[in-house]
Amino acid sequence: MNRFMKIIFVVLTLSGTIWISCKNTDNNTEKPNILFIASDDLRPMLGSYGSTHIRTPNIDKLAEEGTVFLKNYCQYPLCGPTRASLLTGMRPDAIRIWGNNTHIRETVPDIVTLPQHFKQHGYHTVGYGKLYHNRDMDDSLTWSEPGLPVEGYHFGDYNNPNTLAMLKKRGEEDLTSDPIAPPTDSADVPDNAYSDGQFADMAIQAMKRLKQGEKPFFLAVGFIRPHLPFNCPKKYWDMYDSDQIPMAENSELPLNFPDIPVYTSWWMRHFRGMPKSGPFPEPISRHLNHAYSACVSFIDAQVGRLLNALKEYGLEDNTIVVFWGDHGYLLGDHGIYGKHTNFEKAVHSPLILRVPGYRGNQRIDKLTEFVDIYPSLCELSGLPIPDHVQGISFVPLLQDPKQAWKRAAFSQYLEGELMGYSIRTERYRYTKWVQQGTGDTKGIEFYDYQNDPYEKTNLASSESHQSVVMELGKILNKSWQGAVP
Repeated sequence: MNRFMKIIFVVLTLSGTIWISCKNTDNNTEKPNILFIASDDLRPMLGSYGSTHIRTPNIDKLAEEGTVFLKNYCQYPLCGPTRASLLTGMRPDAIRIWGNNTHIRETVPDIVTLPQHFKQHGYHTVGYGKLYHNRDMDDSLTWSEPGLPVEGYHFGDYNNPNTLAMLKKRGEEDLTSDPIAPPTDSADVPDNAYSDGQFADMAIQAMKRLKQGEKPFFLAVGFIRPHLPFNCPKKYWDMYDSDQIPMAENSELPLNFPDIPVYTSWWMRHFRGMPKSGPFPEPISRHLNHAYSACVSFIDAQVGRLLNALKEYGLEDNTIVVFWGDHGYLLGDHGIYGKHTNFEKAVHSPLILRVPGYRGNQRIDKLTEFVDIYPSLCELSGLPIPDHVQGISFVPLLQDPKQAWKRAAFSQYLEGELMGYSIRTERYRYTKWVQQGTGDTKGIEFYDYQNDPYEKTNLASSESHQSVVMELGKILNKSWQGAVP
């Protein structure tokens, strides 16, 4: 009997060892890949966000299979700061980045970025296109192999023969530096005649290569469009009719707007044929909005190519897909073409997530922020969340979208010497403009989106709203550096 029991013990021990070994192996092989897709200057003008004129079937399909965050907000409506904030999980004031010419290794050299964190936990990280604000694509701490930055490609992306001939005659090296360059371009060429088509090509080839690797991958793809100039192949332009393109619902500044500097659309005015001051005439606005819509459809097609490749290479069932636009964009809203404001259309940013094993076709209307992406991807991938991260994982919302969530989302923008700190609740937006150096308040904005969705009237001085204005002011003053439960 003793001999028999010993045999049983040995068999059970070996079986347990084999099971544990298999379980550990399964955990390693089941660690999800990450496909991290960014689009530049993309407002939530997508079918999945309720836009009726836009054609974005691929992004909408991703939304149907995953989760759309309807009230997601960026931390800063400018490329460099918002990307630095998202990729570090920290707010702009914490990393001290408020412009495009400051980079994370200059202000927070030891910070662990989102891809870097995954790299440190066994992932192979690689990126193509615009992810940081250009120069940080060579950050060896973040990437397992050298990234491909936008600078290696023609940022202007002009392919129309007439435009190219005109620019060649002038001999301009930077085609966007002179007013002779138009704000739009459309040529009857393949997708990869433009940079974003080439980035998609490279990412697809990377998937094929990374599939053979022993490590899970974090593959980041940063598309340039619909950033200015609004350039894309002609077939996307032909999807739309300028006469049918929606125009801004409100082309005026709000009534009772404070006496503070307002963005002048200077970058758009820099291009050939644009008014140097004053309002944009309707024919020009229709042309610009048409071009922007075409660029959105162009990006949608590239997203579709990436998703199809995931499926073709057998990666779909073990890859988390994240799609985001780095901030919003005003298309004539308040008379502005650009994103350099705290208005809703500038800071409301698209975010769509598809996670294997989680339910699809979810539309979450709770407040989320870009700083929440870092901790959320960590939790979904079984990675620890670094202490420096200031966002909150929204994974609980994927499990129960109706639960109580954070009360506010925070954004900010520096205009001249004034920093506008903005807080968005489910119904209201409160923005305080503060003089740099002194901290003096120079202006207050307050909008009620339930009754005024297009920000036609600033209610900061309205007697009937003073209790809410004061409450949000206190929350902003007390909790700027963190989310409000």
